[in-house]
Amino acid sequence: MVVVTDPDSIEFVIRKAMNNGGKGPNLDIVDQVSNDNHLPHSIATQEVEKWKKTRPLVNVLLHPSLINNLSPRISSIAQEWVMKIQELGRKQGDGSWVLPNMKSALNLYTMENIIALSLGKRFGLTTPKKQVPEDAQQYINDVEEMVARISSALLSSNTLYKYVKTPSYRKLEQATKSAMNYARRIRQGQMITPLETLDDGLQNLATVYTDLAKKNGLSEDDILAVDIGVVVSGVDTTSAMCMVVLYELAINPSLQEELYQELCTVMNVKSGPLPPIQPHQLKQLTTLKNFVKDAIRKSPSAALNMRKLFEDVEIQGYHIPKNTEIILNNFGVNRDEKYFENPLQVDPHRFDKETKVNEYSMLMFGLGERACPGKRVAMAEVYMLVANVVYEYHLQCDAKDYELKGPGLLVPQVNETNQIKFVSRESK
Repeated sequence: MVVVTDPDSIEFVIRKAMNNGGKGPNLDIVDQVSNDNHLPHSIATQEVEKWKKTRPLVNVLLHPSLINNLSPRISSIAQEWVMKIQELGRKQGDGSWVLPNMKSALNLYTMENIIALSLGKRFGLTTPKKQVPEDAQQYINDVEEMVARISSALLSSNTLYKYVKTPSYRKLEQATKSAMNYARRIRQGQMITPLETLDDGLQNLATVYTDLAKKNGLSEDDILAVDIGVVVSGVDTTSAMCMVVLYELAINPSLQEELYQELCTVMNVKSGPLPPIQPHQLKQLTTLKNFVKDAIRKSPSAALNMRKLFEDVEIQGYHIPKNTEIILNNFGVNRDEKYFENPLQVDPHRFDKETKVNEYSMLMFGLGERACPGKRVAMAEVYMLVANVVYEYHLQCDAKDYELKGPGLLVPQVNETNQIKFVSRESK
């Protein structure tokens, strides 16, 4: 295993992987669970030839027009989540609200968006006064368990699970089977009764995938493999990003106010509910988008990327044999003052037009053909959440910064010891 921590070497590895068919992270334990239980392999772990077959399905998520169409829908779901804060939270003596488990609350938001995207239906996870369905909550629990177990295994050399089914392996196996069963039921429509069918004219991914599969000779399992990547991976990682950004807002009150003023100007509103944000309005929210970008630069939801090359290479004078696991250390590069001035300070203006940033020094979603396919959707979810939260609340936090925790470094989580206070904007 080799760790790479500079942009030039990272670029070299990613380009090599694109040219010679190198694959993404070597998640042996995930493949083991799939093989032992005859489950379809996630697109993240597929071998090159199989991955190339399913790539057309992934391309749907990368098309900019998808986000343009989805923006008002995501904005409406974000507004619902903000309205649900007081229902999920506890009122404090000073009149503010805190969420006892903000990460779980944010999972409701990201899951509602992913299911709306996948099926064109609403399950009402963010709808005020609606109880979270039991199987939906179990799915969220399964996703959290999967991420925790995979993250722990990612940097471990322990392969005992290949010979003895360890307790940790069993927990991952059970969570994976349960989550995949949920994803399969989504595909088959055997779910809880949806709150509503969306009639905004957008074709849902289930229909798009089925049409593409027929054209490209793909099976139902191929479709499910992409669904697993979209639905399972799109909940926990995106909510982790949302949480980081909300904490950055809370510890940066002046920037928070700057975002609020920009939002009110672009949307031409200061009272009443915030209308759904349209694509042309989102383009004008440059400070907000750059704030989000720099917040997740500082604390990326995926601290590491991994590649395996199928040929011998030389990196910085060192001979690296083929099939070596190469870790691309996003977290280290993103916080290195050689590439970012004051790297622990979030500054949306570092991305002003005249400022050039080496794209290989910012790998929040990876780069190249193995980059995260849901990055556009994830960023849109964070943008809309921030806009709706800032419009309704001042965010406060007693701490000057926050700590990251988590098993391994796959999806670091914010330590919620110092809770965010949501203070209603009384002037509205």
